[in-house]
Amino acid sequence: MGKAFRLRVGAGYLAAILCGAGAVACPHSDSTPASGALTALSGVPIRTNGWRLRQGAIPPAPSAARAPTLRTVRVGVRPIAVAVDARTQRVFVVNGGSRMTNSLLPSGPGSVTTLDTMTGRRLRTVMVDWDPTGAAVDARSGRVVVLNRGKPAPGRSTSLQGSVSVLDATTGRLVRTVAIGVVGGDPVPVPVVDEQSGRVFIVAGAVHVLDATTGRILRTVPTGGFTTAAAVDARTGRVFVANANCSVNMLDAASGALRSTVPLDLPAYAVAVDERAGRVFVDVENDADRSNNVRVLDATTGRLRQSIDGAGGETLVTDPTAGRVLAVDSTTFISTGSYVGLTVLDSRSGRVVNRAILEAEGGYAAAIAVDERTGHTFVASTQHEPTGLAYLTTTVYVIDTRRGQVLRHFTVGTGPPAVAVDEQAEQVYVANGGDNTVSILDAARL
Repeated sequence: MGKAFRLRVGAGYLAAILCGAGAVACPHSDSTPASGALTALSGVPIRTNGWRLRQGAIPPAPSAARAPTLRTVRVGVRPIAVAVDARTQRVFVVNGGSRMTNSLLPSGPGSVTTLDTMTGRRLRTVMVDWDPTGAAVDARSGRVVVLNRGKPAPGRSTSLQGSVSVLDATTGRLVRTVAIGVVGGDPVPVPVVDEQSGRVFIVAGAVHVLDATTGRILRTVPTGGFTTAAAVDARTGRVFVANANCSVNMLDAASGALRSTVPLDLPAYAVAVDERAGRVFVDVENDADRSNNVRVLDATTGRLRQSIDGAGGETLVTDPTAGRVLAVDSTTFISTGSYVGLTVLDSRSGRVVNRAILEAEGGYAAAIAVDERTGHTFVASTQHEPTGLAYLTTTVYVIDTRRGQVLRHFTVGTGPPAVAVDEQAEQVYVANGGDNTVSILDAARL
């Protein structure tokens, strides 16, 4: 890998695990650097997806505003994810738990804190398994599904046995815990729910298909690759699974059966669906120059429709109402520093609407959530020490989704952050992993 590496999810880090030194080779890849790549004096490529990081090239962002914080709530140790159930008026905060001294490994089990969306009051905290990674809500079955990587095996950095915790979405009580196989470490896996079929999909080497009500494993689907992300298209009844072996699997949401595999030219690390546009957007990464790129698939057939180079990010979200795809790219290089960039695409044409560098220096962990009602997107970014063990203050950027422009930004707690939106309650929730709190923001004032 040389001197450049990324501390966050991405091809560079994963390529070192899968293939050792050198780039990930795909059948249709020529490993040609993207046209927008720059090179530092040290010879290390600066992966900017076409941005020019020269002095004076970055337009000044609006001045920092005062955060419209309704309240700050103390939760469990190291909150890492937030999920909202508007129907029950509950917010579920996944707490990663304590870590070993000078280590990223957990030293105890995690927990889930349930908040009331109307008052912000903390209702309950329940313990779950070690090292939870995220949660998903199935409003139809009234369940919250939490994925846990499990306790690390002796002498290893990973667990030999992961699990799924199933919670009641009204009370926040733990209903049951179901054991699954080994859950990978990076990219961080999270559960994905299809409410129409009542199924939960977990990408962890293979794809585990669970019953949302009971948590029971219905089937395990081998994908033939290192699974990295998944997204559901409820309209077509499809589940799209991204793989680091340069492919996307298309599954039937009801049965979990593998319908087809779509070959790509580069390793895939993120996926998002726009049901209105009938498109699937896949982030693929070129290890030769660390560039993020987008491949657009037809949501019905899985056929590759378009390739958009230099416009992706390891986190993808869509806003079908605005007709936009938003990609956040946060990368750290030893010799050239780090940045957090945002690219906004038109979901039908693939046209780049706008690019913005949110953190030109020192940005690292980034989370994103869309509010379709207000037409705003929220990106939470923080900085960290070189070890990755300590974080600084989190900045929240408010983006005009349709235009892709930064409207304002403000600071909240200490990162790393997670962010979620409750459109019904008109609130934004930012988990502050460094100070064990959640900032509840007034979306109407953003």
